[in-house]
Amino acid sequence: MPKISIQLKESSQPIEHEFTNTYQKGTLYCVYCKQDEKTYKYPIADIWRIAEDYGKHQTEIAEQ
Repeated sequence: MPKISIQLKESSQPIEHEFTNTYQKGTLYCVYCKQDEKTYKYPIADIWRIAEDYGKHQTEIAEQ
């Protein structure tokens, strides 16, 4: 499962999730996590940095 790390402007530690999908909805950055069937929403104006791990790409899997 790919991982995401969201660093907010006012926090010292990043928030981490194992995510299924990420998307923008208006002024919110949304992270959907299938394991707990929840969508976490963060105001884009409060985000300082986002790091996403997409896991293996299909081309890498096909080469194996």
